Amino acid sequence: PRGAVDEAAGLRPLAWSTGVLLVAIALHVDRLPAWCTAAILALVGWRFAVALRGRPPPGPIARTVLGLALLLAVASQFAGVSGLAGGTALLACMGALKLLETRGRRDHFVVIGVALFLVVAACLDRQALTRLPLYVAATWLTCAAMAVVGSPPVSLATRAALSVAGRSLALSLPIAIALFVFFPRVQGQVWA
Repeated sequence: PRGAVDEAAGLRPLAWSTGVLLVAIALHVDRLPAWCTAAILALVGWRFAVALRGRPPPGPIARTVLGLALLLAVASQFAGVSGLAGGTALLACMGALKLLETRGRRDHFVVIGVALFLVVAACLDRQALTRLPLYVAATWLTCAAMAVVGSPPVSLATRAALSVAGRSLALSLPIAIALFVFFPRVQGQVWA
């Protein structure tokens, strides 16, 4: 039982970082090619299969080959990787690929950072007010994942992590409002 508790504690950061990555990718799922979504789900399934069996993840050569294959697939699908659509697809694939090498806290923070960038990309892609609750929920869950991964070895309960994330977001709201009011508006697209 002691080993089972340690194993479950080790899977918790993986579950949170994977969960928020999938939530962020779900914001783009209707814009991603079907093969891209299938590849992401396959990589996530592979990572959990490796973790549950207690085997080491694939080595650097396998990850490099997979990374190059995904890069070439995205580049051929979108005629390059620049632009919002191609960049988002590449980031989603590389975030899922990063899961295959997650070992420590730093790796989970990288995956969570990718999830945050995907939420920002979703905000840039579709700025409809009706999607705001989705963006807020995804950001809240991502901040909660940071709290879980960043907590000491005695992991934060889900309710406590959501509470910490909610308080942090509430404290950042006045700064966000001030930036919205006083930051100059750029005409046209941000990435132009």
